[in-house]
Amino acid sequence: MARLIHGGVSVPAEVVMVGKRIKIWKIDGIYSIFYGAQKLDVTDPEASELAVEIAQWSTEEVEEKWVGIIDALLAG
Repeated sequence: MARLIHGGVSVPAEVVMVGKRIKIWKIDGIYSIFYGAQKLDVTDPEASELAVEIAQWSTEEVEEKWVGIIDALLAG
């Protein structure tokens, strides 16, 4: 497993999914979605839902759902 420096501390990191528009990492047990210059940390209960979607859905389906969520959050 990879490690990265987060807050001056070495923590475990895993690249979970790489799509055309988003990348999903699991950093120190927390899912982080990278979308352009934006980063969204996903915690439970949504993190459990995301884990199931990553395991059962195609990359395109996961991406479509979460890009929609992030765009709606950014639009305010």
